[in-house]
Amino acid sequence: IQENKLRQEIARLTALVHTYELKFNSIETQKQKGSRLLTEITSLYPQINSCSYSEAYTYTEDSVQPSAKTNIVIFSLQKALKKDEKEKIQEWLNKRLQTEQVITLFNE
Repeated sequence: IQENKLRQEIARLTALVHTYELKFNSIETQKQKGSRLLTEITSLYPQINSCSYSEAYTYTEDSVQPSAKTNIVIFSLQKALKKDEKEKIQEWLNKRLQTEQVITLFNE
């Protein structure tokens, strides 16, 4: 009986460790997204010299759970971009991040 309890406890703790590993990997992936976006976009737009990336969650009064997630990307530029270039970058981000929920800001 004691052996069964120990096996059950080991199984429970193993599952718990796995859950925390998944959360940690998700956080690390988010941290790396901004770097990857910057690497990809600077090959097309070298005037972009930095990128900030974050995920924001929208909450409403009637719910404790978030109703939506929005990606926020801020690019800092050495030289201003034209309006059509900004629109192309916005379209690229929507496809790259696989969502229409992207707010893009350009610090010129």
